[in-house]
Amino acid sequence: MIERSGRQLSGWAALLLPVLWLVGATPQLAAQGLVMRGVVVDEQTRLPVVAAALQLLAADGRALIATITDKQGRFQFSAPSPGAYKVRAERMGYFPKESGLLSIAAGAAPIIELPLSPRPVKLDSLMVSAKPETRPLRITEQLIHGRLLDDDTREPITGGTIELREPKGKTIATTITDQYGLFRLVTPKPGSYRLRGERIGYHPAEQSVLRTKLGDTIRLDFHLSVKAVLLAPMLVVGSAKEWASRHDRPAMQKLYDRMERFGNRRHAQFIIRDTIDAYDKRRYTVTQMLQDKIVGTPTSGPGCNGGAMYLNGLPLPIIEIEDTTKETAGRLDLDSFVLAQLEVVEVYLHPTLPAEFMAPQFRPLARSTVPPCRLTVLWSRR
Repeated sequence: MIERSGRQLSGWAALLLPVLWLVGATPQLAAQGLVMRGVVVDEQTRLPVVAAALQLLAADGRALIATITDKQGRFQFSAPSPGAYKVRAERMGYFPKESGLLSIAAGAAPIIELPLSPRPVKLDSLMVSAKPETRPLRITEQLIHGRLLDDDTREPITGGTIELREPKGKTIATTITDQYGLFRLVTPKPGSYRLRGERIGYHPAEQSVLRTKLGDTIRLDFHLSVKAVLLAPMLVVGSAKEWASRHDRPAMQKLYDRMERFGNRRHAQFIIRDTIDAYDKRRYTVTQMLQDKIVGTPTSGPGCNGGAMYLNGLPLPIIEIEDTTKETAGRLDLDSFVLAQLEVVEVYLHPTLPAEFMAPQFRPLARSTVPPCRLTVLWSRR
């Protein structure tokens, strides 16, 4: 059985398929075993969680580097030095999860599992109401009223449909039960009638023939028995919290500042939520959206080197995949990170590169000291 988050898993090295290798993991660090591997799973279904955003944290809680899980929920970090670290995982639709302290030393390669608990979405209640008939009865009309009840619990059934029918099956009148299960129907003239009751989740039922006379008033209890009903799949769409109410508000404020500083420059571009939604409706992947929005932007040129990518303000190195074909090796699987999970994307071209992404603490994680030609920063929805 797999241990819970933060614990080393014996035997997992043989079970894990090829996992992600980060650029920050130099051959020397990998040889020393300063590598942390793991998998993020759904705590209830035990299925892998795809495109979860992960951060490697120092013992004091400082965020060092970020990555995302692949299609099998796997991830990998390369620690900058031996010591104690924590891993934090976030995914829309789940509660954030943070592991305990994990010791990474030369020759030791901890493998962990982070189970995420689903975050339920509370929907607004739906009230079905009916306006009761209050007019006086005409000379030829009779009143039939009563309650619609659950046959097992004897509790009233709200929102049930009651039909008044002729013996041959023609429907004369229809009403909906109120919050107390009460209904009221009026027959147009004396005669024989049937009542049919139905409600989703119950077997439809029909009362035996009711014979009414002039001036009659009939009161009855109508019982329905429970029936299992297979409903069609339901898509629930939720919106993220307002940026001002998030736990990482300082990072968002810095984003606002950059939008104000660079918003009118041709070397900076911001892809906001409305634009991302439009691409999502057209079923674009993250890669396709970036190619469409920043087409023609260079990744090489005088004084710069390649392209850099950040996730939630932390460096996101290009992923190197073990034991794969040359076509996929060295590429970041951004298409596991669906557009619905993105809040905003920043794109900067050399030489317009914000100083905060060139901070000294991130330089040891880069391949080169030469600044990138293009810088892309992804911000996920929380």
